[in-house]
Amino acid sequence: MKSTNAAYWATTSIVAFVLLSGGMASLAHRPENVEGMARLGYPAYLLTILGFWKVLGGMALLAPRFPRLKEWAYAGAFFDLTGAAWSHAASGAGPAHIFWPLFFALAALASWALRPQGRIIGALLPGTRPYENQRVIDHDSRAEAFEEHRAHLRSVAYRMLGSTSVADDAVQETWLRFSRSDTSAVENLRGWLTTVAARVCLDILRARRSRREDPLDEELFDTPAGADPAEDFRQERDLILADAVGQALITVLDTLAPAERVAFVLHDLFDMSFEEIAPIVARTPLAARKLASRARQRLRTTNPPPQEDASRRRTVVEAFLSASRGGDFAALLSLLDPDVVLRADSIAVRMGASAEVRGAHAVAETFKGRAQVAQTALLAGTVGAAWSAGGQVRVAFAFTIMDGRITAIDLLADPERLQALNITVLA
Repeated sequence: MKSTNAAYWATTSIVAFVLLSGGMASLAHRPENVEGMARLGYPAYLLTILGFWKVLGGMALLAPRFPRLKEWAYAGAFFDLTGAAWSHAASGAGPAHIFWPLFFALAALASWALRPQGRIIGALLPGTRPYENQRVIDHDSRAEAFEEHRAHLRSVAYRMLGSTSVADDAVQETWLRFSRSDTSAVENLRGWLTTVAARVCLDILRARRSRREDPLDEELFDTPAGADPAEDFRQERDLILADAVGQALITVLDTLAPAERVAFVLHDLFDMSFEEIAPIVARTPLAARKLASRARQRLRTTNPPPQEDASRRRTVVEAFLSASRGGDFAALLSLLDPDVVLRADSIAVRMGASAEVRGAHAVAETFKGRAQVAQTALLAGTVGAAWSAGGQVRVAFAFTIMDGRITAIDLLADPERLQALNITVLA
């Protein structure tokens, strides 16, 4: 494939050079060009028209986008060059005047056949595939290629952002950027998409510190949902949580600076080189290495305190639910860590939850006067809370409690995850 690309760029460069140099000569009305046009019986003003077209065609062949303009450039170059050869032959010009236009016309034909959007010659070579997944121009093919890497991208985004719903948003933004980009020359689509997703996550992490999320929709806690939350649930399983690094590590990752987190996740968890990471975090490879090293050191020296015992957890959870139902803002604040984070999975977001809320005041405001029907429950043997409707648990509240304070609350509404938690409502 590399040899095919080399041949493509070699022939394309030749044709582009011929078009650009010929176009500039035509626009300058060089005497030999004027004489040639007169010999062929064409008016001199045609040189200006041809000059503009050749310059535009040469630029289109070298541009990373505009595939349709490239097609017109190929067609125009081939017919212009073959027409020049025929005109020179008809006028009795020497062999050199005929050979070179034909040679460049064949180069244009070869460049067109080797182009990534079609790759006709590549299809005839053993061991190659015509138009690999990363070389797609139509929407359906792009979508198919993107879906092959969606699980990987969600895994990358989750480890960077610590929230499945926010990770889904990052993956969607990655798709939008992919759909608007010309990836015809991309050799490694997985790496290209990972780079784009990492940049999206870095932007989210940087904005997160200054952003205050809106409170959750009251309907999530107070009234049954009108529709089955799994009705339009994607059939693909969320591989992110199946092999996720765990809530403890996510909690520690939240303490890292955005660039440190991105460098560490990409290098240590996804084996990307620092040369690839450097442009993502706008650093040199050496600086990117130092970012990952600092993050690694923090992870080694930071030991998250153990969770509270079951009885203490139940006391904290029940006090939280009671304060929420009674609208006791001060009591809620006393139970929440100043840096508490409230996260919701993609299904809970569809039911009206915000993807993420940070800070004790924001989380307390979210729960104040709500959770009227939420009950204390065991989630996979750990004390948490659950909200039911129609005799079915619709949302689980997973609490992370340290030193008697709630440091994280995860809203889980994915039906399969709820089933796996084996939820038991406590009396």
